[in-house]
Amino acid sequence: MKDPILYKYLDPKGAKLMLEKQNLQYTNATYFNDPFDCHPALINCNDVPENVLNWPPSSFLKAQAENELENLRIDTWISCLSKRFDNPLMWGYYTKHKGVCIGLNRGSLARYINASLGFMAIGGVDVEYCDLLQRPDYFRSFIDVFHYQLCTKGKQWAHEEEVRFAIIKPSVNFVSYSLNRDLEEEEIVDWKEVRFYPRIGLECFNSIYLGCRMPDKEKEEMLQLVKNKYPEMAVYKMEINPDRFGFDAVPIAI
Repeated sequence: MKDPILYKYLDPKGAKLMLEKQNLQYTNATYFNDPFDCHPALINCNDVPENVLNWPPSSFLKAQAENELENLRIDTWISCLSKRFDNPLMWGYYTKHKGVCIGLNRGSLARYINASLGFMAIGGVDVEYCDLLQRPDYFRSFIDVFHYQLCTKGKQWAHEEEVRFAIIKPSVNFVSYSLNRDLEEEEIVDWKEVRFYPRIGLECFNSIYLGCRMPDKEKEEMLQLVKNKYPEMAVYKMEINPDRFGFDAVPIAI
């Protein structure tokens, strides 16, 4: 069976860095656009089981559970990919169709990330879309509440068809990292602002799609980079289909 392909939408600068350095960007879960993303409120911690001696007190157990969920969010870095390369909304998010979409082999990516990061990594989980009212009970749920917290989003985001790769408490000894901006003098950096970049193999890269509004200069630079480092990669230019609200992926020879 052929390996499914996942897609990473990026602006041109981010795409060049990913291709040059051969890595995958992870962002802290507290830094996503959606304020509900990975939020502890996704889990119900209110119904604490009764105990005869009331020790530990119910208030303590509730606070302990909420603290554990909050720490999970703070300690998790996530890389978000999509199952689709032709989503107009996703293209619109990234520099108004001037960006890039990189196709990655899902199986190869999962094997590479899991082998290099081991217990720290969660390798490729489909996001589930539902209403916040379906909150699992922290103390009684039969599902994995931590998985639910990290991989559940509101239905309004379902168009993303997202698959997540996560790192729990990444170590600077195993993963390269960057702040992605210049530091002010004597500035104290919030650790959550740092992004992590585990290295992935050449075999993970499958294809690249260029936005329909990408400037010619950016396009030529991207094609030259792909030609030099990924000569076997399939390259496409997204073109507007005049008969529908969608795109055609037109192959480009390099």
